[in-house]
Amino acid sequence: MSPPRETWFDRLSGPHTRRQSLKAAAAGAAAAVGAGLPFAGKISEAEAASATDCRQGCVWMAGQIYARGQRQNAATYYTGTIFTAHALGPLFGSIYSVWLQGKQREFADELWINYRLNKSTCEKPFCPGFNPKAPGGPCDGCEPPLFCNPCDLVQSGYICCIYEPSDCHGDCCHDAPGCP
Repeated sequence: MSPPRETWFDRLSGPHTRRQSLKAAAAGAAAAVGAGLPFAGKISEAEAASATDCRQGCVWMAGQIYARGQRQNAATYYTGTIFTAHALGPLFGSIYSVWLQGKQREFADELWINYRLNKSTCEKPFCPGFNPKAPGGPCDGCEPPLFCNPCDLVQSGYICCIYEPSDCHGDCCHDAPGCP
């Protein structure tokens, strides 16, 4: 079984150097300037026709990445604290344990900050940067002949459907009134 592919949300949740942070801030400023321009271009198949249809799926994906980061944090630091503290003895084990717990809290704080940033992106029209078909996304594996449709009836906000989003059956693949 191959490991899951990394997404841009995963890269945001990892530790960053000062240089990476400055480069990201510069890129963010450039993106903000670009976002000020009128929206132009074709909306992809996976994006909804309205500016808010992507929010539920985007927030769901941000939550999934946050939960995955929390599991990684617990597995990395909790196990190391218990075994290393016993191996080092009472005094050095206690010092190392406190240091390791500080690192765990630092990582948890970064996870929370990145989650809030990801979630705030979801509040923008058309959820810039969010792709429901990305690895780990709500429509990961939704290949033709299926379509990736927004659907507020499911927790992930998207559903793989045999009908196009513009079809009379509606986005959630149910029989809509008025279908021939």
